[in-house]
Amino acid sequence: MALFVNTNVASINGQRNLMGSTNSLETSMNRLASGLRINSARDDAAGLQISNRLTSQINGLNVAMRNANDGISMAQTAEGAMQESTNILQRMRDLSIQSANATNSTVDRKALQEEVIQLKSELDRIANTTTFGGQKLIDGSFGVQQFQVGSQANETIAISINSAQVDDLGSARYKMGGTNLATSPATNVGTAVTGLAHPLADANGETLTIGGINSSQVSINQNDSAADMAAKISSVFNTTGVKADAKTVARMEGFANMVADDGISFVLANGDPTDPTVGQSIVSFTASGVLEDDLQTLVNKVNENSAVSGIGAKYDAATTSIVLTSEDGNNIVVQDFTDSGTGNATFNMQGRDYGDGSDVGAVVAVTSGAADDVTVKGQLQLDSTVLFSVSSDTAGGGASDLTGLADTVTAQASEENIQSVDITTSIGAQNAIAIIDGALSKIDRNRATLGAVQNRLQSTISNLANIVENSSGARARIRDTDFATETAELTRNQILQQAGTSILAQANQLPQAALSLLGN
Repeated sequence: MALFVNTNVASINGQRNLMGSTNSLETSMNRLASGLRINSARDDAAGLQISNRLTSQINGLNVAMRNANDGISMAQTAEGAMQESTNILQRMRDLSIQSANATNSTVDRKALQEEVIQLKSELDRIANTTTFGGQKLIDGSFGVQQFQVGSQANETIAISINSAQVDDLGSARYKMGGTNLATSPATNVGTAVTGLAHPLADANGETLTIGGINSSQVSINQNDSAADMAAKISSVFNTTGVKADAKTVARMEGFANMVADDGISFVLANGDPTDPTVGQSIVSFTASGVLEDDLQTLVNKVNENSAVSGIGAKYDAATTSIVLTSEDGNNIVVQDFTDSGTGNATFNMQGRDYGDGSDVGAVVAVTSGAADDVTVKGQLQLDSTVLFSVSSDTAGGGASDLTGLADTVTAQASEENIQSVDITTSIGAQNAIAIIDGALSKIDRNRATLGAVQNRLQSTISNLANIVENSSGARARIRDTDFATETAELTRNQILQQAGTSILAQANQLPQAALSLLGN
């Protein structure tokens, strides 16, 4: 080996190796002291980028979990207020049922209404003062809000809360009614669909579109009774959320020429008299010549056969008339009216609104022996907890009859809300029950939505926690120090440093060998 004085290659090599082991020892100490494998970009540039992205994701997910928890808290606050609103509505319903009872006087009902007024005020106060973080929840101003439940932009869940104010709670109602009277041969008077101005006898193969929660169509046929139509509309309730009730009410009045000992008879049927499956009964009695007594006898005869005909009768002394009612909405048919005595008895038929009892449609005169057949068609009342519409098309060629307006018309249901509840009358109390039921249904739907949102947010939190756990593990494997590996590396570098220091000391002594040569 050559011996140099100016250049000590062995020393230079020792210095280089000692510097490397010292740097490695310093790196190991930094990693063990900080707990991080990557303390600067020079340690692992790509790993630093990946770990920073994971850190952003983890931090964002942790905030998103807090957001979701806040969303649950907000939903619980709104639902708690709606629970109290439900309690108030239940109390109002109890008061309405109590007021509907005939034992209550006007004074009693007014006292009950006073409590209803106070309950309505409290219901409105709850709706207007329920807040979360200063934001009103159930006054109708909340609308649809987006909750950030992810670490990236637009990772949101939409939450909507409907109004629970008295003006926004109730039911939707639309009356398809009136009365269709027909005398043989097919002379139509009156209206069968209020608002659509339609004699049902002219409708054949037309289609009604019921638009509620979702839309559905039903076909109207010429011989459909109100009961038939109610069944068709109610059959699509699961789609539309609209149910139909039917009832037929008619008034027999203006009786004349019923002479004593005359035999009075007619056929009373609940439906189409040409259909042998429809119950028919023969009503007959011998007149006394005293009108009030004869009418009461007629009522008794009708009621004796009500199990067959499905029609009940009641004497109205105030108007000296008889009110016939088919509770299921089938037609009321009177035919073959005869007077076997010397008189020539007559009476008039007119339809009645079963809600307020007012007369509807034209008056049809019935004369004994004239072969007059009178058919009274009933009314439909459509109810829903949501606003809905009823429209018709021209498929059957009779849309002008059906709508009374151009080719197509949509009749919008009116909404009766809690604010309108008035139980000072029996009819008002009955209406209040339906309105309150609609309000309860609406709140129940709102609470169900909030409950579903809470469950969804809880699932979101669980999923976010799982992502945070896995992302944190991935970041740790990239960024954090593996102490087992790093302590072994530290020990190795310490030994190398000690060895390098010793060897460097010896290498630095090599030039002195030249002095030995000079001395000799």
